[in-house]
Amino acid sequence: MTLNLYVDGSCMKLYVQFKNKYKVSIKTIGQKTTSTSVGLEKKINDGAKKLVIDILQATQYSTPIPSTIRELVTNACDSQREKEIAIEILSGRANKEDYFITRNGDQYEDSNFDADYYNLEYLDTHNNDIEILYMENNSGVGYCDTVSITDHGVGIGGRRLEGMLELGYSTKRNTSENFGAFGLGSKVALSTGVPFYTVETHYNGKMFKLNCHPYKTDFTISKWDADGSIILSNGMPAYYKHTDEKNHTIISFGVKKHNRSLFSDSVSQQLTYFNNVQFLYQYADMESPYNKTAINKPLLNTETLIVCDGSYYSRPHIVIVKNPGDEIGINYGSIDFRELEMEQLWGNVGIKCPMRQAYEKDGEIIVVQEGVEVTPSREKVIWNDHTKAYVQLMLEKAANEASEIIEDELKQDEFVAWVKACSNVLYKGSRNVDEIANAPALAQISKLVDTSNIKPKFKDTGIRFESPRKMLTGIRLRTVQFRAGKAIREDCNDWTNVHFDRLYFTNGNAEAVKDAYLTADSYPIFLVSFNVTIDAKEEDVERAETLWELFTDSPLVKSYDEVEVPQDYINSFKENPIGTTEPHMLTPAEQRKLNAQIVMHTLRWGRLKNNWVWDKVEPKLHDVLTSETVTYYGTMKEDEVKLKAAATILGARTPRYGRIVSSLGYLDDYNNSPILYHDCAPTALGKYKEYLSNFKFNSPQIVGMSESILKQVSKNTTWKHIDDFFYSMDEDGNVVVSEYLKAYLTSRILAKNVQYGWMESNVFKELFPEISKLYRDTLNYFRTCLNINRMSGEVSSYMLFLHQFTEYQDVCEQNDVSLRQEKSREIFVVDVPSIDAYDKELVRLYDTFNEMSEGINGFMHELYYNGSGLNHNFNTEAKSILTKILSMNGKFDIEVPEISVPGTSYGYEKLDAETN
Repeated sequence: MTLNLYVDGSCMKLYVQFKNKYKVSIKTIGQKTTSTSVGLEKKINDGAKKLVIDILQATQYSTPIPSTIRELVTNACDSQREKEIAIEILSGRANKEDYFITRNGDQYEDSNFDADYYNLEYLDTHNNDIEILYMENNSGVGYCDTVSITDHGVGIGGRRLEGMLELGYSTKRNTSENFGAFGLGSKVALSTGVPFYTVETHYNGKMFKLNCHPYKTDFTISKWDADGSIILSNGMPAYYKHTDEKNHTIISFGVKKHNRSLFSDSVSQQLTYFNNVQFLYQYADMESPYNKTAINKPLLNTETLIVCDGSYYSRPHIVIVKNPGDEIGINYGSIDFRELEMEQLWGNVGIKCPMRQAYEKDGEIIVVQEGVEVTPSREKVIWNDHTKAYVQLMLEKAANEASEIIEDELKQDEFVAWVKACSNVLYKGSRNVDEIANAPALAQISKLVDTSNIKPKFKDTGIRFESPRKMLTGIRLRTVQFRAGKAIREDCNDWTNVHFDRLYFTNGNAEAVKDAYLTADSYPIFLVSFNVTIDAKEEDVERAETLWELFTDSPLVKSYDEVEVPQDYINSFKENPIGTTEPHMLTPAEQRKLNAQIVMHTLRWGRLKNNWVWDKVEPKLHDVLTSETVTYYGTMKEDEVKLKAAATILGARTPRYGRIVSSLGYLDDYNNSPILYHDCAPTALGKYKEYLSNFKFNSPQIVGMSESILKQVSKNTTWKHIDDFFYSMDEDGNVVVSEYLKAYLTSRILAKNVQYGWMESNVFKELFPEISKLYRDTLNYFRTCLNINRMSGEVSSYMLFLHQFTEYQDVCEQNDVSLRQEKSREIFVVDVPSIDAYDKELVRLYDTFNEMSEGINGFMHELYYNGSGLNHNFNTEAKSILTKILSMNGKFDIEVPEISVPGTSYGYEKLDAETN
């Protein structure tokens, strides 16, 4: 072992390095006493013991459900890691000192390594997964659902069987590989309000089962069913059964129905960066669970940072890891840059940070690993000097690493592809990011760094990426457009505006007719030409020749000289060279003023960026003020999250651009995007704008604008603020959910029910046409509305807030005033007497389907999906079996309710020439 001493400013840090790997997780419990007097020892008052127990087990957690998921899963990780270490030590592949230190003292005694605790025969060497199982139970009330968390670690036995029930007991304070240390996390399930949680543990051939209440624990295996017992410290026996299963532990507890989605969301939020967690979900009428794992595969995982697609956070956040560079860790939320006195940084990037680890020896604090400090509840980071210094250090390392990654990605073999990559990474507004390797990850980490300091070079040519004017010595790059009867050719000095698929080179002169032909779609071309002056220096000539060869040899650059303009076009051009009207000679600002236009923005789902992007629209102010289209507006600065959330809800139901314009050519990014503003088309659609005027839409609109514009458009009473899109409050303080949000929330509930594919079959339709129609309508309803995959970052957080409305409706219907008020304060801050968030009749209809399918679903599922060639058209034998089973079951005598399914898609109609 070697000791390396580093000095960083006024803070000296001691790192212990073994086998080129930093060791961490040596926890110090308690604080050093600095007073020289003996004083009166502090202790817990006997009358307040239950109060202190309540604080430590329950009320210390401000977010009980997320904390329960996090604590129990990380405890499971610790147990499995302990198993791996024990196997290494007991098999002789490692020494105890490689992973543990030995310390005396009551708080550390239980954390010293004890080889006698383990038995290699019972340690599972194959399974290192952690399983979270959520089981629904629609019968009963209260804590009727169940959550179980299973680890395949070392099991619980011996002294630990009692110790794990004690507050403050821990076996992790001297080990180098665990998250835990405080001895509180195993009791966290009690913070959810459940009366007890159950532990079933298999340890070295013995199985114990116990119910853990707030103030006591009951061992539930009776002496009549037991195979043996051990004597506890209080003299009572604890009975067990023999088991051949490998060591593992299952912790389970009850959950109220209205918290179902919150548990699912907590898995996504807390465990984004765990790669060995399985999230299983079992509906009440399912024989087995299905895998609902919400863990995202990392797009990028390095020594200091980690990037996942669809992460819960949109800003840099802390990921607590056990060792620097670990691939998995706990998401601890966004970094508080105000605490760091730093400028806010952006990017969906996790910064890896271990917890600060130190221990006391001979009166000195020995720092084994610098890191961040967290609260005993492990809910929050403590922003003290240690944490601030370490996070600043890691941000600097992450930025340096991000710069190296970006520079490495910019090592392209083809010159124009290299220029394009540089443009997309270094200029965040580029249009072609989707064509770069690792684009989503690069797009995030590039926000962490000052890309202006990155100056990549192309191979060994000495050509450094800069603006076109500085970079292209002896080469001229021009933007070519055709307006008002003449070609407008201007030097291009910004790579951001270059469309690389419209890049041409010429050895001769540009021609007006060819320019008009190539820009007939209203988009410019970009023309490269050789432009070395007579008095140019020799090195400049050589550089220009190199650049020219790189451009002309590139498969991405087309030859302008070889473009053949059709003769019909040439003849037409000679007859009418104007091609456009006089106002197009004005600047955009002058033209808007002439037409009394205003600038607003609408949202489009960008396929290339896989996210919502803003499109500019320029309607006339008069048209806006007289518009009869229901439109929801807000400022792009204050209301962006709500506008995007509304687009997420509404977008699945509105017509697509691709349905209106059959071929969008260069603008194919529009094809699958919903049309969220149709009074006039986005300016970027160019000549395709005219197509939208041929259709009449009946869908609402969503638009963003500046504060000054908002004051003008609010005069139109059919235009409403974006808040009204979601909900409002009546005079009695009740929440009134909008028709759009209600349809969305209902769809989420319906989507959680089992989809019976066989009910869509032809034979079912033939036998039960009314039921089949209702089922298909309902299925189509939530297929149309459900659009949750488009949520990310702050939009996702707002949607999670809206999802709680359905839970609150369920709480309101329980007629438990205290529970309702408590939930209301949690969600709304104020007291909300009632809410109508989702369609109870549609949900009841699904309950009818569940009842009808009872006893036959398993058979029909097997027949429908696995039957030999049956598929949608059942053969005669299958049809006979189905009819017989349904007749015997007698479930279809239920009267089918007459329900008109709401929430169907908005449509459009083509206008005839006269109407238009």
